Amino acid sequence: RTEMRMPEELRGTKFYGMSLLYHVTHWLSIAFPGRLENFPTSPVSEFSSAAKDACAWEWDDVVARMDGKDENTAIDRLPGRCFDGVLAEALLTAADDDEGDGGGGGGGGGGKIAGGFGFDRYAKDVTFVENVNGGDVEWTMGA
Repeated sequence: RTEMRMPEELRGTKFYGMSLLYHVTHWLSIAFPGRLENFPTSPVSEFSSAAKDACAWEWDDVVARMDGKDENTAIDRLPGRCFDGVLAEALLTAADDDEGDGGGGGGGGGGKIAGGFGFDRYAKDVTFVENVNGGDVEWTMGA
């Protein structure tokens, strides 16, 4: 079993969540006004709760509520936002985190993931960003 863990000396350090982590939390902050009250420094517990609610929406409701509301989420990207929220939770938390529903926010089969980075579900250790000091933070070309 492969574990993806944060080195102990980095615990409590502030991190930036970019790319998918930013886009899904930004989308959730628009989809559920007021639910991510600490955005862009929302703890995992805030966005995972909103993501679970988004996953429960009927497709017609998703389109009616969200089409054109977020410049980073075109209509063809809407079907993936539920998965994105579950993936973000799994990446940031730990497999032994029993606060969630298997460490993956609904990830099928009831099994636990091998392990995320281990951020505390209630800490504000990750700031979700699209740019830093005026520059975009995205994957490099070809990555």
